[in-house]
Amino acid sequence: HGNAEVVQGYEAFKNELLSSPLIQGAATSNSLLGSLGSGGAETSDDKGNLLRVNTARLRVDAGYFHVHEMKFVAGTGFKENPAKEALQLIILNETAVTVFGWKTVDAAVGKPFKMGDRNGIVTGVVKNFHYNDMHQFIGPLAIYLLDQSFSRITLKTKVNDPTATADWVKAIWKKHFSTALLDYDFYDQTLESDYQSEQRFARILLYFSLLSLLIGCLGLYGLIAYTTSQKTKEIGIRKVLGATVENITVMLSAGFLKLVVIAFFIAIPIAWFVMNKWLENFAYRTDVAWWMFAISGAIVILIALMTVSYHSVRAAMQKPSGSLKAQ
Repeated sequence: HGNAEVVQGYEAFKNELLSSPLIQGAATSNSLLGSLGSGGAETSDDKGNLLRVNTARLRVDAGYFHVHEMKFVAGTGFKENPAKEALQLIILNETAVTVFGWKTVDAAVGKPFKMGDRNGIVTGVVKNFHYNDMHQFIGPLAIYLLDQSFSRITLKTKVNDPTATADWVKAIWKKHFSTALLDYDFYDQTLESDYQSEQRFARILLYFSLLSLLIGCLGLYGLIAYTTSQKTKEIGIRKVLGATVENITVMLSAGFLKLVVIAFFIAIPIAWFVMNKWLENFAYRTDVAWWMFAISGAIVILIALMTVSYHSVRAAMQKPSGSLKAQ
């Protein structure tokens, strides 16, 4: 969080961490991926025309690209111990190259790039990656070198017991920074939290769908039970006249299944509209295809058929003598 004690003692802290095989890399930045800010930038296209574009920004140290395994498609990264540069060094992503009108990633290297009141120059281009959550498309991104201050430390580790590693890091932290607060988290958990609302929505939708099916099945069960009790004598007469179990089952079930099919076709446009509106919140999304409705309709009809068939078959298999004596 920009604590002065940590900023001043970071190099010694990092060196001790990297002396252990538990830690494969360490980097600093002004923010975490998933929550980057943005601001105006000025550059020029291939024809020399001035461009002003809103660009996401990330300040990092030289080791950041290694820790996050970013791939360079043109140019190079920052020097480990850079001298004070007259021009601010800028690394862009591939989207920025496209948005700024440069024909190739190599053409971007050496272009002027001004942010705020400081002039800069593009020294490299990294392969596109998602720096914010996937509700948004990948936009133009400018990465530039930290000054002496930073607010985040990222550690790269591959171990079977991350909790034990975290405890070890905490001990090294306490050794170097006796008064500074250590506020840490695991990156996968941080990223997962961006999608918790969708996960909650999916669970709620599942529970309400199951509840709706249960209520619908109970309603169908009650209706078919009432209908068969009302048609007991009719069933007996039909059996005496030669109707088979299949004939009677179809007679009792057809009306209910017809209602289910009608309800299904009423629900299709409503479901299609609601799902498309919800999916508009995502830059990357699936399409609502016809086969999704076909499969869901088949499942609903199958469940309704099983519910209706139980009473229908039971009524159809009764002896005609018992049916005709019913009051």
